[in-house]
Amino acid sequence: MAQRKLGRRWFLAAGLAGGLVLVAFNLDALILGAAVLFGDKRPALLRDARWDEPDSAKQFNKRFVAGTEEALLVDWLQNNRFAVDQTQRRADRLVESLPCGELVEVSWQAREGKLLDAAATVAEAGCL
Repeated sequence: MAQRKLGRRWFLAAGLAGGLVLVAFNLDALILGAAVLFGDKRPALLRDARWDEPDSAKQFNKRFVAGTEEALLVDWLQNNRFAVDQTQRRADRLVESLPCGELVEVSWQAREGKLLDAAATVAEAGCL
């Protein structure tokens, strides 16, 4: 019985040592993988947008249609960490993620507090 406990301890120690060796040899890949997994992400309403194709942001376009309160768009932009310029009716945000960063730009037109239109464009902002 004592021999069985010793055998289990040796097996656990060998498994732990092997795991540490794997981590040590793959540390760069693990760090890169974690950075990709936990990196900055686009706001959910813009996840379907393709680079340089404003019409591809279907969820955003569906949410912010003509007639929507301008204040709702501005609130959404601020809540999603955009730098908002209300006088120019523009906002942008740099999404710093791997392997590629993205620049998200939103512009809109409004009259009497209601949107006439709004457009979101996502563009590449540098890749590894």
